[in-house]
Amino acid sequence: MGRDKAQQDIHQPIKNSNQTTEGEKKGCYSTITIFIGIALITFGFGIYCITLAPDAWYATIIIFIIGIMLLFFAYILYLGLKHGEESEKRFELNEKGIFVHHIHHKAGTEEKVSIPFESIKSVIIGNNANYISMPVGKGIIFYRFGAIMVIKHENGIFIQQFFEQQEFHDWILRLEDKGCPLFKTEYDLGPAIASGPDYKVDFSKLVGLPWQGAPDYPPIGEEKLRNPFSPWEIGVKKREGVEENKRMKTRKWEKRVNWLLLGYALIVGGVIMPTFPLDKDGILAIDDPFIFGVLPFYILIPFFLVLWRSYAKWYLPFLYFVIMTAGNSFGALLVSIFADIPAIYLSAIAINLFVLVMGLIPSFLFIKVIKFLGTLRNKSRSY
Repeated sequence: MGRDKAQQDIHQPIKNSNQTTEGEKKGCYSTITIFIGIALITFGFGIYCITLAPDAWYATIIIFIIGIMLLFFAYILYLGLKHGEESEKRFELNEKGIFVHHIHHKAGTEEKVSIPFESIKSVIIGNNANYISMPVGKGIIFYRFGAIMVIKHENGIFIQQFFEQQEFHDWILRLEDKGCPLFKTEYDLGPAIASGPDYKVDFSKLVGLPWQGAPDYPPIGEEKLRNPFSPWEIGVKKREGVEENKRMKTRKWEKRVNWLLLGYALIVGGVIMPTFPLDKDGILAIDDPFIFGVLPFYILIPFFLVLWRSYAKWYLPFLYFVIMTAGNSFGALLVSIFADIPAIYLSAIAINLFVLVMGLIPSFLFIKVIKFLGTLRNKSRSY
């Protein structure tokens, strides 16, 4: 009787969809509403604080930054929901074959992929080693294994990933029942799948040995400290013009950051720095809120927008020093036309030199070291 039930099960269709459930949507919208509500309360509190204590501008800046961050998180959640609603993907594996229906709601188009079993030429099963890093406690680094199925059919290639043994087993039973030729490869196909738009992957060059139904292969769900499978690189080639595109994007963001830093430096030099008195050496007597609340943005803006890019030039930190000093000085010069303020020009050089030596240069070197270590780690993953 158990055998009869198993035979019945393999004739039941397998259906999947990428659509978010109504409960999940309600939960996301509730979270977005909470974030926006807290952000509005935060902005109101900041305005209240600056009204009561105009000198405590640094506290207001911190409060407004918190509010902006909450709005940013709400916006990211909203974009995720909208992105999921823009397209709908339905999948079904039934008695006739594999069928995919992809609906693009925003563009008003749809795509249908039909792969009848009789059109399948070969099914090659490979490994998928997922690198897991958990920086909790002492830090745990390991690999969690899945499987990748490359289905070659008359009209192209179809890829299916598996992270659960039962789902993989269900597919194998149905493919075997329909007489599809099954093969296996010891390669790790994960890097080829995750190579991204910069690379062209030709799975037609992937070959394998006859599938013999080994119960322990692929090792779906297993976790190991090292990856014993070599990455498949035969059909993976870099697209032409990729490096030039990266250079162009880097140059574009360099210009944007130059203008952002200049605008920020103008505000700092014309509005914030003149509020501080000069000490006996003729340098602004800045306080901790200025050091930890204002100066970090000189570092964070280039750090997240430019310095991490592959083609970021080595002299950028020094260029930013010139831009920041010029912005501070010009901002103070404009304000000095209308008001009597301290001469901050020498202070601007000293403060921005501090940012250069203690912030921009170490940040740039930190990114380069991390990238170098990442390259070494990727090379070691294949051993």
